[in-house]
Amino acid sequence: MKFKHVFLWCLLGTLQTLEPVVIVVHGSFAQSKTWWRPGGDFFDQLMVCALQKGHEVVPFGWSGNPTEKDITQAGQLLAWLILSYPAQEHIIVIGHSHGGNVVNYATQVAYQELEKRLQETHSLQPHMLMDLVATLRTTAVSEKDKALALGRKWLIDKIYLLGTPVGVKDCFPRMEIVGSVLNFYSRGDYVQQVLGMYGRTFPHHERLANLEVTTGTTTQGRQQPGHFKLHSSTIGRWLLSIPEECAIARRGNFENFVYGDGIVNFEQAAEPVYIKRTAPDFTKKPEAVVVTQQT
Repeated sequence: MKFKHVFLWCLLGTLQTLEPVVIVVHGSFAQSKTWWRPGGDFFDQLMVCALQKGHEVVPFGWSGNPTEKDITQAGQLLAWLILSYPAQEHIIVIGHSHGGNVVNYATQVAYQELEKRLQETHSLQPHMLMDLVATLRTTAVSEKDKALALGRKWLIDKIYLLGTPVGVKDCFPRMEIVGSVLNFYSRGDYVQQVLGMYGRTFPHHERLANLEVTTGTTTQGRQQPGHFKLHSSTIGRWLLSIPEECAIARRGNFENFVYGDGIVNFEQAAEPVYIKRTAPDFTKKPEAVVVTQQT
């Protein structure tokens, strides 16, 4: 079975080190492409940055068929992979196109699994995992639960989404177990919306940023990249540094980064530049996500 073979390949990455891990998930019809695995332009640039930080990079392959069945099946396998890591592991996940929806669905599956564990071991009815930290400190029965209680606030530290169609059924990230989500999109990406079926941005959340991508210099004119330019080597080079490390180094105006709506401009020979848009009011009720049945 194709799923089984690519998943076993990805699983090898879990057995090597306890370094922070970065999982890369390709999108629709890209299972045979090279950009998301060793030797690919995006992967290799991402690896250079990851090695500097002491991170391990793991490619995750799936069928690439953009159907509900394939996306959810891949999401289940990805959730299993994430939950199989040692308790002290820090995890970052990157998803391009529908690979981002594989990632988002994996958070749903992982949340349900953790909630199930809590219900089996506690008389309390869990609301959010963070609310049960005090109880877990004394009654956690697994290493993964102990990790949530003893310092690992999130199961997944960060998710980077690149041109992910927004509005696919059951594919909104479960923020209860995710530290932050950076959703990169481009107005020049005519694939993401699939003839208007899907959106580009997620509803506002205090730990989620919708970041429009532009490329080029101000003198040459800023460009709006297409769908497949969102996994370029230039973006791969800088992605893991956004926003925290760029902010600390005061690069590209990232010291002014806020979660909400913004623009990030990437240049091949220069650091990325962040442009802040109006910060959202998180006290307001977020707008509903338009859910579309996947075919």
